Amino acid sequence: MASRRQWRKARAAAAAIALPWAVVDPYEHRIMRKFGYWLGVGLLVAGGAVAVAELLTMLQGAASTLSIGAIWFRIHANSLVGFQALIEQQLTPLLWPPIQWLLTLPAWLVLVPPGLLLVLLGRDRWRS
Repeated sequence: MASRRQWRKARAAAAAIALPWAVVDPYEHRIMRKFGYWLGVGLLVAGGAVAVAELLTMLQGAASTLSIGAIWFRIHANSLVGFQALIEQQLTPLLWPPIQWLLTLPAWLVLVPPGLLLVLLGRDRWRS
């Protein structure tokens, strides 16, 4: 009888021939699924916090929205300018306008959909 290690090695070798990108240990798959789930929960919490902050700002009479770029600029403006320089100089200047458009969207709109997607993809399958 083959040991568990030999069996895994043989299975991985057989799978690597057919689909080399699909060889994933079930334990690693479960860990990555949990990581994605909790990352999604974090994005949903952050998106909810930004939505509440934006709602409170609107109730006070200000008509401004919180965008990802504005939040990034308030936290660390130099890194935002450096990121723009990196994109324009190292990659291509044509890539900056779509990124800039993404940075001007409301923060909850940028955070909630990926968070929801990660939570739905990372949830346990046997629970309903």
